[in-house]
Amino acid sequence: METCATVALSRGGAVTMAIDAPRGARQGDVPLVVLAHGAGNDFRSPFLEFFASSLSASGFAVARFNFPYKERGGARPPDRMDALMDCMQDVIAAACRKVGAPPAPLAIGGKSMGARVASMLAAEGRVRPTSLVFLGYPLHKPGDTANLRAGHLAQVKRPMLFVQGTRDPFCDLELLRKVRKDERLAGSIHVVDGGEHSFALPASRRAEQQAALDGAARSVAEFVRRHAGAAA
Repeated sequence: METCATVALSRGGAVTMAIDAPRGARQGDVPLVVLAHGAGNDFRSPFLEFFASSLSASGFAVARFNFPYKERGGARPPDRMDALMDCMQDVIAAACRKVGAPPAPLAIGGKSMGARVASMLAAEGRVRPTSLVFLGYPLHKPGDTANLRAGHLAQVKRPMLFVQGTRDPFCDLELLRKVRKDERLAGSIHVVDGGEHSFALPASRRAEQQAALDGAARSVAEFVRRHAGAAA
């Protein structure tokens, strides 16, 4: 069941937040997952709506929201990282108040840019989730594997699930595995075989697409549930 709310931002203005929660869920009893959208989409993207629906069906409350530049509409570039982080922190606080987390477990993450914003919030200690979920983490720009967006990940100090496609131009899997090993990052990787940045499979394998997405959603649910008892 989806409910929508307006979240007032500490910087001024407001954004829209939607929460999908199991019917009959009582406040404080349901783990909360807050997911941020990618740079080119908003909280209504089919990608995020799929994960929100799947996780809600698995017993989680899932909050999605717009960053300010998407709330304003039109073809706009993303806000500065500090504004994105402030917005997500405000939304997480609002979602926690509505769902009762804590004491309910809290996981944060998102798609691509949204995953990076979540990771930086946790790295700076501004939010202390029980786990993080990255749906296509943008480890580097396409073709630029010399400059990794990974310097802060060792400071997260929470289990992180990287859901990554093998054809993702934003994330060389071997580099990600090396970063995780070198930095001793807690958590795991779920590999979408043949998946690109949004886990789409090649045309020759489209019959397997739904199963690939369902498998990714199950991995997220299992990961969040497994780490629900981590210190908040």
